[in-house]
Amino acid sequence: MKKLILAAAVVFGFAGMSFAQSSTANASVTVNTNVVSSISCSNTHNLDLGTVVQGATASVAPTSANAGAFTVTGTLNSSVSYVFAAPADLTSGANTLTFTPDIPVYNTSNSQTGTNPFGAVAGGIMSLGAGVTSVYIWVGGSVTPSATQAVGSYSGSYTLTVTYQ
Repeated sequence: MKKLILAAAVVFGFAGMSFAQSSTANASVTVNTNVVSSISCSNTHNLDLGTVVQGATASVAPTSANAGAFTVTGTLNSSVSYVFAAPADLTSGANTLTFTPDIPVYNTSNSQTGTNPFGAVAGGIMSLGAGVTSVYIWVGGSVTPSATQAVGSYSGSYTLTVTYQ
């Protein structure tokens, strides 16, 4: 009986052992990043349509002195998405006045001479190329109050949002 128990212990003992060789491998990747300055967008001039008479049109071109102006500053050679949000209506208390935006224009120098139009009023992608850290943007638009438009001071917000791509 002792031989039987000893034989069983030897068999079961070897059954739990593995004779395969273990193999280990590894690899690594390098982690890189480039930290850049934050992008900024500032209002440098409000869009002023002036005084308009009921039934007439007041219009300011993006290249005029009364145009709204923004300055976008970022990092050289970066792509920037931009979104314009022009007000659909200007308000004075409970009264509204339809606002129609013009296509904004931009320049890499702070001059309205030689500006370039954006592709659309809504938004898109622009590039801050070599030697360019700031883009200057001007917006315009118009209003045409009806002959019975409520008299008052009307206003709304024209917003530009920019984000690195």
